[in-house]
Amino acid sequence: LPVGGPGRVGSIAWQRDERMEELTVDGQELVDRLTARGASRGGLALGRVLVGELPEVLKTLDNEADIIVVGKRGENADFVNLSLGSNLESIVQATRTPLLMAPRSFRPVAGWLLAFGTGPEVAEGVKRVAVDGLLPKLPCWIVYVGQPDESVMGEMRAAQALLADFGFRASIHIVDGRPVQIIAERMGSDEVG
Repeated sequence: LPVGGPGRVGSIAWQRDERMEELTVDGQELVDRLTARGASRGGLALGRVLVGELPEVLKTLDNEADIIVVGKRGENADFVNLSLGSNLESIVQATRTPLLMAPRSFRPVAGWLLAFGTGPEVAEGVKRVAVDGLLPKLPCWIVYVGQPDESVMGEMRAAQALLADFGFRASIHIVDGRPVQIIAERMGSDEVG
């Protein structure tokens, strides 16, 4: 088998490593620009690129980050090889930190969506969003996929009330379907940014 290296027919592993290096450098440049822009506006204090399997990287951030922003890589990204959607469920389950899932193309943000589930980490995430002001006071859609029981409905109403106490306009929506598909469709709508 040929040995990989610059100017040679490379092995797949070498090509993968080289591409990872390029993506890491590009990612760090982007994060540096966004961090500087956020800091100049009194916002984002620290941004950095971490390389590894996404669920493991997210777990390491649980005690460090107020919010984690996750998005696809630009409007012309190779969605076959660089897919985020298929990994969405494992991403959500990998961390207790609120996740901000950004759509792939920029448009002014008119509102945001809270994909609602059950458990103490959900209530904690809602509290952090409300109290810490992690997201703008724009319309919020609290979306639950499935048939909630009274307990879940109570938790959703409590989340809505807490958000309202801090100036958010939140509405509750119950929909049927597959959670990942429903959330992806909602994120692609004009009202959710």
